[in-house]
Amino acid sequence: MAPVNDRAFELCVIGSGPAGRAGALEAAAAGRRTCLVERAEAVGGIAVHTGTIPAQALREAILRLRGRQTAAPRVDDFRADRFLHFEELLAACREVARNEGDLARKELERAGVTVVRGQAAFAGPHVVEVTRASGGTRIEAPRFLVAVGTVASELPGIVPAGSGIVGPDGLLRLPSLPRSLAVVGGGLVGVEIASMMAALGSAVTLVEARDPLLDVVDGECASLLREHLRAAGAVLRLGERVVHAEVLPDGSVEARLDTGRTIRAEVLVAAGGRRGATSGLNLAAVGLEANGRGRLLVDENQRTAVPHVYAAGDVVGSPSLASTSAEQGRRAVRHMYGRPAGPRGPVPRAVWTVPELASVGPTEEALSASGLAFVAGRVRFRDIPKARLIGEEAGFLKLLVDARSRAVLGAHLFGSGAAELVHVGQLAVALGAPADLLAETVSVHPTLAEGFRLAARRAVDALRGC
Repeated sequence: MAPVNDRAFELCVIGSGPAGRAGALEAAAAGRRTCLVERAEAVGGIAVHTGTIPAQALREAILRLRGRQTAAPRVDDFRADRFLHFEELLAACREVARNEGDLARKELERAGVTVVRGQAAFAGPHVVEVTRASGGTRIEAPRFLVAVGTVASELPGIVPAGSGIVGPDGLLRLPSLPRSLAVVGGGLVGVEIASMMAALGSAVTLVEARDPLLDVVDGECASLLREHLRAAGAVLRLGERVVHAEVLPDGSVEARLDTGRTIRAEVLVAAGGRRGATSGLNLAAVGLEANGRGRLLVDENQRTAVPHVYAAGDVVGSPSLASTSAEQGRRAVRHMYGRPAGPRGPVPRAVWTVPELASVGPTEEALSASGLAFVAGRVRFRDIPKARLIGEEAGFLKLLVDARSRAVLGAHLFGSGAAELVHVGQLAVALGAPADLLAETVSVHPTLAEGFRLAARRAVDALRGC
């Protein structure tokens, strides 16, 4: 194999998703000669091409189609042209993804990062071989950042078949909006798909082995989301599993559940878990081994068991967010070159349902299990003037406050704009701000952000009884 060029690289990054791209840009900004290996033709990873960006584009298109109303649709709100123009909607989403990919490529070019396309595999402690149809490339570097992301896990009994049984990525390639849709897997991705398709008018059935749904988020917020999905016409089959699914001669899909129930739909989306995309890396050549889910174990600085190899992003596991992946990539490169990365603040997260969930800090369930004394201040959006003005009353905001220090510990929201509003809570948690401060802070009126002041006041009232 020929070397990529006659320059010696100081860092080789494998994967161009948020973690790899941020790491490569950080190294380039520090004057380090950096190459980035990407197996796909376009840079950006899943986040840009089949995940976060196209999913957000689809969600925004749905909200525009509905006049940005996130309340559960009524039957008489249904418009048949949603089915007729679904392909145009998806084409627009794919165009957004292409544009984002182009921007990511140009950003790397401006920074002086050398992009090498092909499948990377370690051939020794400091050697990576990159293969593609047109030939191979050999890259040598003293340090590596592995940011290969994940691939979809196979679900037992479910085999992809044309446009009838697809993975989450296949949703963006459907020829038309299915009038009925079965979503298998009630994790974050599955719930987002079910929510968006129900908002468009599809008859959605969501099958999830766990009950309750989304047990990793605040219980009250998850309960409100379940109510919203049902109000939108979705059928939730919780505590049940699909044991077999097949495409029938008429083109429809039939899924058999472990309870003996059968489900029929035009399309089935298998939205199970994901595995680290490490199988082709030949990790043994560098002295590493992935765990049973294809993930790499790292320390607090993103360093693996091999000191000169770091890993970041979804390949290292939870929280598997684009924002945290980018931060991990940046911190990994800063650590490998002895540069301070700064303190770690609380990380907010969002579930992009219609409307969205957002949170920062521990849930009420986690605080209860810890034994820490705390109070909660709750507000329904219908109590906020702005929400009533814009017709977004089906929302909820909760602040969790330490009963002794009075510091805000967490914020959990469900409703329109939750993913934007949560940053108010993030700042309060990061600073250890007392609930009293939020309770006395004057907000612009009328805004949804006024909900924080109202929730804080209710928490302060609760503190008086402690």
